[in-house]
Amino acid sequence: MTTPLPRRLKVLVADPSRDGADSLADLTRLYGCRATTAYTTSETVVLLHTRRFDIAFIDPALLGVSMGQVIGHALAPSREVRPFVIAVSECPSEEWCGEGLSAGVNLYLTKPLPPGLIGGLLRRLQPFIYAMELPADLALIVGHTQKVSS
Repeated sequence: MTTPLPRRLKVLVADPSRDGADSLADLTRLYGCRATTAYTTSETVVLLHTRRFDIAFIDPALLGVSMGQVIGHALAPSREVRPFVIAVSECPSEEWCGEGLSAGVNLYLTKPLPPGLIGGLLRRLQPFIYAMELPADLALIVGHTQKVSS
């Protein structure tokens, strides 16, 4: 059984697989999040540039450009706060992880995601996100960025 979060998080799920994006978005909604999906790089960039998200789940397979360029929209200097960026990949390469880390990825998750992971992750991130209100100029949360695999 899912327990809704005390305060609704705004979540972006960007994945070229409609089934994957929709499933993860539906799962976050079960925990009380307001989820938006994007299936292309251009949709992702527009959404990151025009709307505020607390968390952005981004699959690197979506990208036809560098991860840094897409995440740059989430971290634009004009933004008051930035989302907590979670890269979700089937097989992240060391090169991609390095680029994502320098671009501002906060956490890596490897597909398939274990049952219960998302609910626990959202519950743990929620107080951190609202307490910190991540400033846009923070390129990396030192000590909180880690690679998580199943």
